[in-house]
Amino acid sequence: MALILSLLLFTANESNTEIKDPTGPKIPEVKFNSGDKKFSYNVIIDFQGKKRVKGTIFFSDDKISIPNSGRDTSTPMKISEISSIDFLEWDMKEYKKKSYMFIPVKTRINLEKKGSFICGKNIKDLNSILFSLEEGGGNGSFIYSIFYDYWNGKLWNNSGSDKYDYPKTNPHESTLIRVEFEKNDFRGFDLFDLMKKK
Repeated sequence: MALILSLLLFTANESNTEIKDPTGPKIPEVKFNSGDKKFSYNVIIDFQGKKRVKGTIFFSDDKISIPNSGRDTSTPMKISEISSIDFLEWDMKEYKKKSYMFIPVKTRINLEKKGSFICGKNIKDLNSILFSLEEGGGNGSFIYSIFYDYWNGKLWNNSGSDKYDYPKTNPHESTLIRVEFEKNDFRGFDLFDLMKKK
């Protein structure tokens, strides 16, 4: 009798279990401490989905670290020396079964004093950037040059492409692909120093 009752309870539980569609990979939440971001720059931002917006980006330093080619070292570069940044190509890293994180590994840095160069490694300082819309009332959120996608064995979830290397040059539409620094702005000022002078 006990065996029959157990079987009935198991069958009832199985029939009530909801089958949910698998969820795609998500960008993890990042905690932000406004006290860590001292330097701000007025910019025009381009996303892969052809959306262009104006606003302000924030950094904790007035320099970013550019990885050196062929060595595990980096060179600091003043942000004020940069006119724009273009993300050109991504590399994939599997972080769950068939789920991949794509990291920019080819970035063009255009300089204020003419000329440009290509960085063939990931610039970690640019993977996520705090950004505030020009008309956003000062509220900030992170924008990303990294993105996530899921390969089901035949197609990519985001694009529907059956080409395995497709996301390496065709990121998700919400991915940051260009940062253009506005000229003649009050670039790279230290927010804390400005507050002290008032």
